[in-house]
Amino acid sequence: MLLEQHDVAPDEVLKALEIVKIDFEKKQSNKLAL
Repeated sequence: MLLEQHDVAPDEVLKALEIVKIDFEKKQSNKLAL
């Protein structure tokens, strides 16, 4: 929602979401490994 309200270019939004997704997946993997 924040990204939509600030007129960020769609490709920038998708890049940011991909980074967040990868980071979240890494954190989940680390939790499962413990």
